[in-house]
Amino acid sequence: MKRLVLVSLCFVCTTRAGFSAIAAELVAAAAVPFAVSDRGPHHNIWTKTVQKQLPDGTVAERTHSYTELATGANYWDGNAWVPSTSEIEIINGNAVARHGQIQVIWSPNSNVAGAVDAQSMDGKRFQSHVLGIAYTSRQNGASFFVANPKDCIGEVAGNTVIYRNAFDFPADIFYVYGPAGLEQNIVLKQALPDPSQAPWNLKREGAIDRVGEVLSVMAETCRLLGHLLAPFAPGSAARLADQLGVPVPYDVRGVGGPGLESLLRWGTAADAWRTGQAEPLFPRTELPEEGTEDPMRDASSPGVAT
Repeated sequence: MKRLVLVSLCFVCTTRAGFSAIAAELVAAAAVPFAVSDRGPHHNIWTKTVQKQLPDGTVAERTHSYTELATGANYWDGNAWVPSTSEIEIINGNAVARHGQIQVIWSPNSNVAGAVDAQSMDGKRFQSHVLGIAYTSRQNGASFFVANPKDCIGEVAGNTVIYRNAFDFPADIFYVYGPAGLEQNIVLKQALPDPSQAPWNLKREGAIDRVGEVLSVMAETCRLLGHLLAPFAPGSAARLADQLGVPVPYDVRGVGGPGLESLLRWGTAADAWRTGQAEPLFPRTELPEEGTEDPMRDASSPGVAT
């Protein structure tokens, strides 16, 4: 019985000594900070090396490491991977985010063509701007605008670019920038109009003024689409402009004119629309027989569909 007690006491003493050694090693390891040893587009490897004294008195080094994963964690600055940030700066009057895998320039005014100019890490460039707020029916796919953009000067707040009251309806445009990418939000300050007030119901209900507003927005949208179509189908773009009653600013090849930056500015057409005779831009046609001329070819621009 006494022997068992002595053995038990020795075991307890040994165990406590072992725990003390382990605890001391953990404290020593915790005192050494981790540091990044390797970076990539979406990861960081953190490592640290601690020393441990072995029972024979020698000292051994032990390396600890872990991998941190995060979308867009780092970006390539031309020489090395460096940490991405959400910083947005003001440079020459523009808001600029340049410390991430997606670099963005915001124009001071949201109501200009290419107000948001983004470039990806592989050099691809994307330009965009808001055309309005619209309803789209899930049943039949019909859409109509309920808010049109207007001139608006932006402001920077942290990692956010805000265009307040950017429409002829109480709503703001919010852009949120971060290492993972760019996010665009529309913040509505009041409820949108009743969807039942679709354009095809307005005349029947006697809302003549609203019918005129809707048709004006539709005509302006078609004008912008015509300018975008001109380089690819100049003949159809010219016919569209003729139907809308607006001048054609480019030649028969779809080139020339003042440039898209001014042509795509919303509301630059005449205040009163005087449309011409309506006719299909792309009439339905049968496929041509083998060896015959394709009726969808544009004679003014060989090789380009009209």
